[in-house]
Amino acid sequence: MTKRAQERWGVHVDEATDLWLVRHAVSSLSGTGRWQGWLDVPLSDRGVAQARGLKEKSILPEVRTVISSSLIRCLQTAEILYPNAHVRREERLRTRNLGRWTGRTAAEIADDGGRWFFPFALGAPPEGETLGELCARVSDALRDIAATGGGHQVVVTHGAVIGVVMAMAGMEPYIIPQCSYCVVSWSPDRILILDHPGIGVPPV
Repeated sequence: MTKRAQERWGVHVDEATDLWLVRHAVSSLSGTGRWQGWLDVPLSDRGVAQARGLKEKSILPEVRTVISSSLIRCLQTAEILYPNAHVRREERLRTRNLGRWTGRTAAEIADDGGRWFFPFALGAPPEGETLGELCARVSDALRDIAATGGGHQVVVTHGAVIGVVMAMAGMEPYIIPQCSYCVVSWSPDRILILDHPGIGVPPV
C-alpha cells in the first residue's frame, strides 16, 4: 500500500496487503455468447498477444510467486505475465460454477427452462453455486493469500471473482475487461479498492 493510501484510509502497512487482481486474457471462447464457467478453455491467439502487451507495459509489481485460478486461461495468462516466477494454483479462485449451464448460450439456457443468468445473480444455476457460495470461497482464498504478507501479491483470476471483491468493498460489482486489473488493499478489518479500470464489459 502506498503512503498516501495509508494516510487516507488509516491502515498501517503491516496490517494490509495490496492484492493486484488481474483478469485473464481473452480465451478461445470469449465473444461467442457462451458462458465459460469451469470449462477449461485456453487463451486465443488474441489473448496471448493481449497478455504480452500488458507485460510490456511493466505496470504490474515484481513478485516471485503469482497465485492463479487453476483454469488454463488464467494459468497461461500468469505464465506470460511472469515467465520467471512460480505460478501457484488456487482452486478457490475459479470463476463461478455454472453447473448445467456451463458452456451454454442464453437461448440454450432458456430452452433448458432457465431464466437468463448474470454473473451476480443471487440464486444458483442447476447443479451450480449461489453468489454467497462464490463470495465465501473467494473471501477465504484472498484472506489466506493476504495473511502471507509480502506487501504486494498478484492474483490472476476471473471477472466474476473480481466483481464479488468489489462488492465486498462496498462497490457496485461489474465485469472488468480481459487482461485489466483491480488493486485491493486487504486487511483483517477492511477491504479497500485502490485502483480499478472504471469500465465494464459483457461477461461472455
